[in-house]
Amino acid sequence: MSSETPTRKRREEVYNGLKTSLELLGNLVKISPVPGLEGTILTVKGIMDIVESAKHNKQACYDIGVKINKLISVVHSELKDRDDIDTDKGTRTRVDTLESSLSDISRRLSDLAQENAFRRAINRVADADIILDLDKEVDECLRNFMLGTQLSTGLDIKYLREEAVRTRVLEDLDTGGWSSDRLCLPGTRKRYINRIWEWIRGSDEPMLCWLNGVAGSGKSSISHELAATLHAKRQPYSCFFFRQDDASLAVSAIKLLAYGLSFVSGLRELIIQAMEQTNDTRINLTMEEQFMALIVTPLQEFASICPFLTVVLVIDGVDECPAEIRPSFLAAIHSGVPRLPSSVKMFFASRPRGDVRGFVEDLKPLEINVAVGVGQDDGDVEQFLQHELLGICKAAGLERTWTASQIKRDAAALSSKACGLFQWAKLASALLTERVRPREVIARILNVDASSTPEVNLDALYTEVLDIALPGATDDKDIGPLFRQVVGTVVVAKQPLTISAIRTLLKAGGVDDGGAIRTVLENLGCVLALHHTRSGAVVVRIGHPSFYDYVTSPQRCPPTWLIDLHQTSVQLGSHCFSLMGRKLKRDICRMRNDICDTLSAHHNGLRYACNHGFTHMNGDSGNLRMLETFLMEKLLEWLEVMSLLKLLDTAAELMQRTLADLQQQNISISHVEILQDAIRFVGRFGSVINKSAIHIYFSALPFTPQETMLYRVYSLRYRDIPRVTLGYAESWPEGLCTVRSLGGNEDTPRRLAFSADSSHLALSTPTHLVMASSLTGVQLRKNRFGSSDGDTDMPIAMACRQGYLVSVTSSLLLRICESRSLKEIQLSLSPSSAEKLSSSNSPEVSCATFDQNVNILFVGYHDGHIQLWRQRHSSWEPDKDVHPRSHPSPVHNIATAANLLASISKRELKIGPYGDSKPGDVLGETLTLTPKCLAEVGDFGNSRLSFAATSATSWACAFSLYFSTSDTHSVYVFTSEDQKGRRILTTSSPTYPVYALSPDTSVVTIVCDELLWRWDTASHSLIEKCPIPGIDRASTRLDRFPVISPDGHLLALCDGEVVDIWDLMQPPPKHPKKGPSIKAAGVILTDDCYIVTTGKQKWLARVRDDGTSEDIVQLGEHKIELLAMSADETKLASLSFYQGKTHRGLLEIAELNSRKRATTTWPVALHDSFTGWDTCYMEFSATGKHIAIVFFLSEMSYVCACDLESGSLRWTQLSGKLEPLAVRSLQGEELIVVRARDLWKIDLRTLVSGRHELHTRDPYRMATCYARFTSIESSSILEMASRLWDKPPWHTIWNADNVAREEAKIRRAAAHLEVHGKNQFGHWVLDNMGQRICCIPEEYCSKWRIKSQSSINHDRLALLKGDGAVVIINLQAMMEHLN
Repeated sequence: MSSETPTRKRREEVYNGLKTSLELLGNLVKISPVPGLEGTILTVKGIMDIVESAKHNKQACYDIGVKINKLISVVHSELKDRDDIDTDKGTRTRVDTLESSLSDISRRLSDLAQENAFRRAINRVADADIILDLDKEVDECLRNFMLGTQLSTGLDIKYLREEAVRTRVLEDLDTGGWSSDRLCLPGTRKRYINRIWEWIRGSDEPMLCWLNGVAGSGKSSISHELAATLHAKRQPYSCFFFRQDDASLAVSAIKLLAYGLSFVSGLRELIIQAMEQTNDTRINLTMEEQFMALIVTPLQEFASICPFLTVVLVIDGVDECPAEIRPSFLAAIHSGVPRLPSSVKMFFASRPRGDVRGFVEDLKPLEINVAVGVGQDDGDVEQFLQHELLGICKAAGLERTWTASQIKRDAAALSSKACGLFQWAKLASALLTERVRPREVIARILNVDASSTPEVNLDALYTEVLDIALPGATDDKDIGPLFRQVVGTVVVAKQPLTISAIRTLLKAGGVDDGGAIRTVLENLGCVLALHHTRSGAVVVRIGHPSFYDYVTSPQRCPPTWLIDLHQTSVQLGSHCFSLMGRKLKRDICRMRNDICDTLSAHHNGLRYACNHGFTHMNGDSGNLRMLETFLMEKLLEWLEVMSLLKLLDTAAELMQRTLADLQQQNISISHVEILQDAIRFVGRFGSVINKSAIHIYFSALPFTPQETMLYRVYSLRYRDIPRVTLGYAESWPEGLCTVRSLGGNEDTPRRLAFSADSSHLALSTPTHLVMASSLTGVQLRKNRFGSSDGDTDMPIAMACRQGYLVSVTSSLLLRICESRSLKEIQLSLSPSSAEKLSSSNSPEVSCATFDQNVNILFVGYHDGHIQLWRQRHSSWEPDKDVHPRSHPSPVHNIATAANLLASISKRELKIGPYGDSKPGDVLGETLTLTPKCLAEVGDFGNSRLSFAATSATSWACAFSLYFSTSDTHSVYVFTSEDQKGRRILTTSSPTYPVYALSPDTSVVTIVCDELLWRWDTASHSLIEKCPIPGIDRASTRLDRFPVISPDGHLLALCDGEVVDIWDLMQPPPKHPKKGPSIKAAGVILTDDCYIVTTGKQKWLARVRDDGTSEDIVQLGEHKIELLAMSADETKLASLSFYQGKTHRGLLEIAELNSRKRATTTWPVALHDSFTGWDTCYMEFSATGKHIAIVFFLSEMSYVCACDLESGSLRWTQLSGKLEPLAVRSLQGEELIVVRARDLWKIDLRTLVSGRHELHTRDPYRMATCYARFTSIESSSILEMASRLWDKPPWHTIWNADNVAREEAKIRRAAAHLEVHGKNQFGHWVLDNMGQRICCIPEEYCSKWRIKSQSSINHDRLALLKGDGAVVIINLQAMMEHLN
């Protein structure tokens, strides 16, 4: 028996698991009965019992059991997702067939058992063959059942992230699938179709089939026919058809392929799981990552369950994929196809373009060429034309005058013109269909000069078709320009447009068509495709790629119909900016100001203009002038629309590309600055803008640094926004963004690593693994792995990609964060590797790294060997042998790029491939370099290795060394062209150099000693040197070492408790003169703002309008916990404690009209158990004779009343476990305490209290609940507001005198600060009705306590930042706008 034979324990586990699964499946069947299926399950149980009794043939039992387990999983997957399965005739038929087959197997096994021959003969070869035959029969039953199993619906469209794609699904628009009107005519293309089916069914055929041919040869029809046949045969498949005029859909090609696979039973759950893991809207996956996560991984899992099912992926028109997307898509296919299981076949159809051929031929496909030319089409073109002419004849009622023999002759004549080109035949047919006298048109077509070249004949036909569809265009000065504007817009558009959108865009450019645009488009139905959506709109698309080639080529198209791509794109860009200038406005969807999760679709033309206007600029001077106006007037309104469309990431990318273009143009510095500000604006406030677009104006703009161009321009345009009048920022922070909430302190070790595409940052602390966005700093996942004391191993290597983070420690403990969970795997060596690595039991690890795709782990050892682990499915498996490129001394560093591995030891630098090929590089052997500098280094602990490569023949390597004799750091660069290497930098700075090579190996970026260097690796010349102050504060520690992103644009470095991300490509922000700022220990707002000054001696001070303060009254020396102001604003009460929150407190009363120290003091003698309490409120009585202090401790409320005349203190306890929400003194000495369920009225003279029930929602389910006494109509009006998590607020009004509900018109006012510890972008200001009106960024909120360090009054908010700085925010103008 082989080594792979399962153990006895494993067989028993499988058998017991099968019995449990069958019981669960039987219960499921009883809930959703399917005729025959319950009997089938009983039959399967019988088979399992009989086969298991054959103890001597354990392997056969195991094999049959595994196959039956696959059946159970498939049936269970289908049953649990279908409510109407009892009405599905197809399911009943498949189950009946399955039951019949398995019953026959069961009967034969029972017969053997009854004759007592089974047990006696199992050791004989003949009876072993019987078991083998039974195994094959079970296999065939499973195959037949699975081939017929398809789900009626795929996964929910919520998993399709792009809003435009979801809209297409809902509107029944083109989503890249096959179409019934694009199929081959029955009986045609047999030669190609038969060969393709031989390839699908053949077990020895290549995984990839490439169908290629010239444009119009009929490739797409064959692809559509293949997809349709697969669908009809209910064979697992998915497909995607590229269109040249649809770049927006091409971006989602891989996701739509995965969406198609979700219609396959057994794959649906795997696809959903993959979609959930990668559906974070804050990050964009590369196409290579998408293909691995959404296609390869689910299919690998599916193949392990159903290895006998062939899954076919059909991809057509790759050559039509937009040029900016095609390389990424081809790279994804090139890297992903070899990892697909053998049960998957991929069908490709395209023109034989050079870039496509280069990628495809590396995969060694079955290549099928569609031949064209006279006599090369097997008569298919003539057969097609004859069929079409017969249909045209019948539709026109010409059967009497156009006989069958004449039709046959006409078809033969036209076929000779087509020269085997199907598109020529389809175009002629489409033209004839629209004509009243088709035979006259045929005669006109046949009179066109013919050529032996199919493409020339097609061009001539296009010219004739346009002349017929738009007669007189040569003479009419209006028709030609209108054609070029209308069709040109269709041709250059980045996505298909509706007729309405085309009219809107052209009208914005001054084209007043009066209905002519629709007429032109409808007359061109033979070359354009018009698709009617469910909503009634008509989408216009190019009929065939050959028309695009014809109409844009000066060599092929006459001037009347020629479209200049550049000029037309420039004009469309102008139309887009004109439309945005006219239509964009603030709050375009009238959301007011609260969170809006669902958005109504806006005008198609404006959507296109916002999404693609920047891409049509093309450096035109007129468009640049329009852009300048746009940046100064409409930039924020554009960001609002992009947020509504869920395209904020796209907006950031567009602005970055535009900024790079503008820096090459002659444009004013102010416009460059405002665009730079906008990029930082999105990075800083992107989270809150994504939450609600309208908060661009109410939460983002108010907290934009006030000396930036963006704030100076737009704060004048929008005067009703909140204003930070004190404590505002004047410039952007030095870093691009900050990753917060990491825990620890400035001594906590951290390890940082960027993803291969620089879009994510991975971080490790002693207790957590974190992945954050490199653009915004927002944490995307955070998984805990360590103990609270941090006594865990820090990783020696980390890597991440979208939705996936992995690290490894020196003890080879692999930590994997995926799908919101953390998994730990202890890696072990294969026996042969362990034997070769070391004679000791545990060889010591020296270094490690991951490849760019995070699928391979490389580990270097102190004995000089290197070991590889590869991710296969969900496990990491070691190579059977150690890597052949070993060193004679310890491996100090390793790095990978482009399937090459670089490793460095005491004496050697080695570079060679690590793929599945035999060891060796471009010369056939590993390249070994022995730089002299390595021998001069005593300690390699500080060395770092950076490696980049574009191919096996083009690479670069950089590393730094520390020389203790001279106390200097040196950076060396080696390249494939200069293998001797060169030292490019030497520094005596105490900080370590941080460096990275660009992906193309041409530039090395170095940061050290507050300077940035960029060196050319080929010439070793300095490209750039500029100061970057402040970046060296953490680079002296190896356990908090900074990292540069692979593209050289970003730098991540530790700063205390946070990690800052810097943009190295942009100039550092300006630092203007600091504005006024005040630090305080306490704050309270009345008509004025009062603060308690810091320092040992505290003063009560009034804040002036100019940002300065005026001392009024001297207070005590202890920390102020709470402040209160009397109704006449003549007295201020302060509550402080000797040693934090203990029972020894001090209450001081200060006269504001006197500058003498407060002498009226009372010791607040609390019970000894009063420690760790929450001070909730302090309030003067209406007469000013009493002070009431409300505490909340151990889920109990306490009220302390201080008589200011006698100095006596009285206490009372309020029953119930509810925390006080509001406290208010009404007439006399009466105090009202409001809680979530009740209202208490307390006489402060006697502490006699009364409780009144409030009928409110369950307070324990509330995310936020608060109360407020309004001063608009009556002092006894009480408002209560509450919010459930992500639910609309709930607001009630009460009369506090009689505790009865009231109906009153209440003015909206700022009322509450909603603080959540896990909020990633700040805390919300709520109004009295529970609506979120403004978000305070996190840096204004960190480390402050809401009760003692913030105050809201008169639509103003005052708070203390973490450093004690006072911030005052005026919300009055915004509240007037909202009212």
